[in-house]
Parts: sequence; structure tokens; C-alpha cells
Amino acid sequence: MHAAQFPVNLSPDPILEAAEGFTGTFFDLDRSLTVGADRLARARGFLESRFDTLGLSRGDRVIISVGNGPAFVAALTAILACGGD
Repeated sequence: MHAAQFPVNLSPDPILEAAEGFTGTFFDLDRSLTVGADRLARARGFLESRFDTLGLSRGDRVIISVGNGPAFVAALTAILACGGD
């Protein structure tokens, strides 16, 4: 018996659109830190610039070691925006 095949959308666009439209606030429980949308956008921009400087390009595999929280969201969205997997 074969599993049913469903179309899979692996595009990062829905995640990036959600990040760009985010207007809320994260609370980092590990560091007791509140991070608003503007700070998250600045962190993502910084990381995108840094990844670009390091030569990250479409299809590159990236490993990150970050706890759950705002830093993870900033890192993931920066990697996806640069084309990393």
C-alpha cells in the first residue's frame, strides 16, 4: 500500500510574509527580555547582512544552534530570506 501523494509547498514565502507582517511582542523567558517587532526586524536585518557577507546563497545548508525564542525567529527568517535551507 502506498501513501497518498499530496502537493508539498516548500517555499519560505509564508514564513517570511508572517515575519514581515509581525506587529506583536516576544517574551524571551530564558533572558527575561521583551522583544518587539522593530527589534526583531533589526536583528533579522543584521543577520541577513552578516550571512550575505559570509557568502550564504540560495540552496546552502545552514545549521544554527539557538534556543527557542526571538533569536531563533530572527535567525530562521534571515537564513530563509538569504535562500538558505
